[in-house]
Amino acid sequence: MDPLRETTDHLGQIVRVGTRVKVLALADDFLLSLPDDELEKVREMIGGVFEVDEVDEWGQAWVTKLWDVGDGDIDGHGVGLSPSGDVPASRPRP
Repeated sequence: MDPLRETTDHLGQIVRVGTRVKVLALADDFLLSLPDDELEKVREMIGGVFEVDEVDEWGQAWVTKLWDVGDGDIDGHGVGLSPSGDVPASRPRP
């Protein structure tokens, strides 16, 4: 992981590790590829604000959400947000 790598959101704003972004949408083909038990949880990420964990070599900004599933167990899912705008993210307003 290169912490200096950066990408842009759908508005052209710079996004790097640590940037807080709002997930505006997730691609239908991605959502339809998920098993039913993951689909509902991943859909919960739409509209949420997350800190970027990583920017990969293809320019995707990765964010992760964790869920407390009880008894001390945690479940999580990460998604890569595309700079092309098909999976848009934007900086939340202060």
